[in-house]
Amino acid sequence: MLKNLIFLIIIIFSWYSISTTHALSEKTEKTEKTETIEHLTIYVPGAENGGYDYTANALNDVLLQSGLVKKIDIVHLVGVGGVLALTHFIHNVFTEEYAILLGGRSMMGAALYNNSSVSILQTTPLACLIGKPLAIAVEKNSPIENINDLLEGISTDTLMIKWIGGSAGAVDNVFLKDLFVEMGLDVEELNYHPVPGGGQAVAKQLISGNYTAAISTLDEFSQAISDKEIRIIALTSKEVIEGLDIPTLTSVGINIAMNDWHGVFISTKTSESKKHILSELFENLSKNSMWQKIIKDSHWQNKYIDDDKFLDFLNSEQALLSSKFTAKKTDSVAKNSFDKQTKNLLRNPYRWASYIAIVCVILLIMILIIKAKNKNREEKLQHNLKKIEEENRQNKEKLAEKVNGLSKHIEHEFAKWGLTPTEKEIALMLLKGLTFKEIAEVRSKSERTVRQQAGAIYAKSSLSNRSDLAAYFLEDLMAP
Repeated sequence: MLKNLIFLIIIIFSWYSISTTHALSEKTEKTEKTETIEHLTIYVPGAENGGYDYTANALNDVLLQSGLVKKIDIVHLVGVGGVLALTHFIHNVFTEEYAILLGGRSMMGAALYNNSSVSILQTTPLACLIGKPLAIAVEKNSPIENINDLLEGISTDTLMIKWIGGSAGAVDNVFLKDLFVEMGLDVEELNYHPVPGGGQAVAKQLISGNYTAAISTLDEFSQAISDKEIRIIALTSKEVIEGLDIPTLTSVGINIAMNDWHGVFISTKTSESKKHILSELFENLSKNSMWQKIIKDSHWQNKYIDDDKFLDFLNSEQALLSSKFTAKKTDSVAKNSFDKQTKNLLRNPYRWASYIAIVCVILLIMILIIKAKNKNREEKLQHNLKKIEEENRQNKEKLAEKVNGLSKHIEHEFAKWGLTPTEKEIALMLLKGLTFKEIAEVRSKSERTVRQQAGAIYAKSSLSNRSDLAAYFLEDLMAP
């Protein structure tokens, strides 16, 4: 009996060993048969050195070095927080055999913020890959020493804190709005300046000194951190990240945390067989030791979710972000009324500077009014001057006409009297008032000769003397 029992146990054990070996062999064979993709195109919705670009380059390194893909092309499509890339991907007819789009919370938010006609839900979600914490940074020489200084500044004078970050509607913008709500501040007073395209542009704008603080993913600040041009004063993750001596907002009493996430999407036109191959590719990637090391070294979070669960996650994200960008009611617009602005001005610690600015504006308006009046007066004077000049011109023309007429009249009378050329010349000199002596000197004659010639002129004209000669011609110029 005992021998039979032992024999039965041996048989069962042998059968189990054979079955396990066969299963392992089958699994190994299936893994070995996983298809290596010859060529993969990754569409990146942003600029080089941006958050999506860091993810794309990490994928490129791991997939190539692991032999999962032989060749990878990375295509950057910049604009409107990734909406242009999403639009292109949805409507494009792909010539590539395998093409994927990187997307995330920022892309979803930008599409909703801009009321775009396209949505990330118009693609086929393949897998969520990673989560990325946001970082709040200040310029290296900023008087803001830590996150508490910045929060105090926001509470004291909201509008004076100038923020720089990613595209409007992106996760940077959404987080700051949530922060204002958590702090009990008016979201409409958020002084936020978006930088389309992302990349290192946010850090460069902060370094320029025109902004108080910046917000973006931690990896987008990596170059500026290495160059020691900025300081990271807080992270938006829920817990402090291992290896980074940087506080989170939750650690300083602000109960808010938010990370960006990046996932992989394919076109709805992709065949089921290719979808299956790509799904296996990113499932294998999630287990890859090299990929896990990059996630750890980059301070990312492993957020791998496969296609079915990823779709559910996307629907919940879409609903959450839609609620944040829902149009506000009319009564919320009333917050921007003049009364509220006046109230904010009065509680502002820099209100005296504001008063002085208002006085300066009033003085400037008065100066402009006085200047306008002086200009009108100057224009009137110019008009009167031109009028007087025109009248003088016309008088001169009339006088010239009379003088010209008198000359012709004199010449006519001289001819009528029968004066010789010499007598005409002497008669003109007499009319001009020259004495006999002066006429004699001009003509190089004796005064006696000039007197004789003058006598001949008087005789021919039937005039008695010089006075009668002058009166004869001046009478025509006298008013009647």
